[in-house]
Amino acid sequence: MFQSYEYIKYLSYDANTKQYSYQYKIIDSDFEEVEVEVEGAVGVGVGVGVGVAVIDVYERRNLNVAANLMLAILYISKEYGYSVQEFINRKKQYNPKFAKNEKELEQYMVLI
Repeated sequence: MFQSYEYIKYLSYDANTKQYSYQYKIIDSDFEEVEVEVEGAVGVGVGVGVGVAVIDVYERRNLNVAANLMLAILYISKEYGYSVQEFINRKKQYNPKFAKNEKELEQYMVLI
């Protein structure tokens, strides 16, 4: 299960796609993986920006995305002071992959 992540570095800006690239290390109880995350906005915050990387890593490994994304949200909330709702609102705005997991994520939110 998701434990934490580390922001590694800003990679680049692609003027053609108007997207920014960042590198993160996702730390799970069973693995560590470095992932590049691309987003269309700058300044959304490191904590908020990690969502795409978490989704990509757990999708690729065929693991429960929503459960691990919820753990990531709780970690970010504690680490950076974002409320869970603030994180979700920002993800809806900047992360098109978030909508795909939103309904299942709501089931986990009931538990917190």
